[in-house]
Amino acid sequence: MQTSRRAKRPAAETRAEILNAAETCFASIGFSATRLDDIAEQVGVQRAAIFYYFKDKRELGGATLERLAADLTVRLHDELSQPTSLPEQLESCMAALVDFLSERPAFSHLVLRLASEAPFENHSDARAFASPFLGILEDLLAKGERTGLLRPVMRDPLQLASTLVGATIFRVAAMPVFADSENSAPPAPGRLEAHRREVLSLLRSLLGLPAREDA
Repeated sequence: MQTSRRAKRPAAETRAEILNAAETCFASIGFSATRLDDIAEQVGVQRAAIFYYFKDKRELGGATLERLAADLTVRLHDELSQPTSLPEQLESCMAALVDFLSERPAFSHLVLRLASEAPFENHSDARAFASPFLGILEDLLAKGERTGLLRPVMRDPLQLASTLVGATIFRVAAMPVFADSENSAPPAPGRLEAHRREVLSLLRSLLGLPAREDA
């Protein structure tokens, strides 16, 4: 029988703990295999308590993805606040994105789930979480072309994102299925660094930037 780890806790704290547990479970075994009982056990509450905050697992998954997207947006804005050139900002944002997806694999798992469901349901959920990142990318591309710093081969932010971000999402969420590794294990540091270099090299090529001498 499950018992609460603490007699009382603030509602906001409990909700955050549920989201933390959901992110852990979604990252380790995927959305479909995760049971609300698994999440409740991690938090130390009854399964029924989750329904006070989320009407079902789908809504919980959406809230988890929304929080992940917000955290990613904060990290990208931190990179953009640095006093560097526009090409350097683009590179640092892309490197930060690769690192974020590796550190928090639940994001990739939930993105793939949302994408697989979107054609059969409402696209608004997918667009809502993607719009902040695509907006940042669109602004940077427009500024780069306007100032002559970029001569992008791909001018559509969505196309560029699908080429660069999609490769990392697939690597984090799908490649472990085909490789001899655990879904929950992050890429080894050496492999992650190699992937980061490949993504940045592709980014420079697609934006019409010269290759870095140290790449």
